[in-house]
Amino acid sequence: MAVPTTGYDMQMIDLLLSFALVQSSVHPGAAEYTRDDVARNLSAWIARADDNGDAKLNRDEWQAASALMFPEMPPLDLRRMAERDLDHYDRNNDGFVDLAELSAPSLVGFACLDTDHNGRVSAAERLAGEHATCLPSRAISE
Repeated sequence: MAVPTTGYDMQMIDLLLSFALVQSSVHPGAAEYTRDDVARNLSAWIARADDNGDAKLNRDEWQAASALMFPEMPPLDLRRMAERDLDHYDRNNDGFVDLAELSAPSLVGFACLDTDHNGRVSAAERLAGEHATCLPSRAISE
């Protein structure tokens, strides 16, 4: 699922990125997954993009990690999205995004996908995720 770079409010972007993080952090063939699966796989995703081994992503590492998630996105749009998202997810304003800062929105996405609230996201819930009722539908003009 590609994240649009314009025309949506930050809550919409936050949830769309949450869905992308949750869905990309688990093996595509998995029948179901839990919050622990998401946390473990997000940690591995950060480790793959963490060139300097400090367990957090700087601006360049975040952009490279975003390119892994959205390979079809044009480079200029990817750079703009990565810059905006790093600033948004960097809750403590230290110029980096760590697992704690990334886990919070991912758990929002997980909770939204887990429609039967059993602590697991099934293949059916994952497929239905694009139509989740907790996804805001209001767009804003630029």
